Amino acid sequence: MIKFFRKIRQKTLTENKFGKYLTYAIGEIILVVIGILIALSINNWNENRKESKLEKNYLTGIRDDLKKDVEQATLVIDAHLKQLNLIKTIEPKFDLNSELFLQNIDTTSLPFSELFRRKNSFRSINGTYHSMIADGKSNLIKNKPLFKKIQSIYDNGS
Repeated sequence: MIKFFRKIRQKTLTENKFGKYLTYAIGEIILVVIGILIALSINNWNENRKESKLEKNYLTGIRDDLKKDVEQATLVIDAHLKQLNLIKTIEPKFDLNSELFLQNIDTTSLPFSELFRRKNSFRSINGTYHSMIADGKSNLIKNKPLFKKIQSIYDNGS
């Protein structure tokens, strides 16, 4: 292809046809510009594809973190409800006027260790969100209402 254009250029110069050479030169410039524009559009398309994939990865990670949060919160709530139910069964048996109020409680059937054991507290799993913010990638999420909801969950929960 390069030989073809070189032959055309040399032929027009040797024949002293400056007008044809000028037309040829403008045509070649236009072809180069079109090639550059095509390359730029392919590069932009590729960058958008990469950003879209990264956005999907962040949103998937945040979704997984929130699922784990729900599981952990359910476990913590269940443990506290169990403790609350245990307290409710003990409370009516207390007679504060008696010195031996524990005699009214059947310690063999009630798991007292459960009552006084410190329960786990809830800690949000927010690694994906904080990683996205620290990397400055929050602008990848195109759905702004969704990002605001995610932001409100993690910023209020911290």
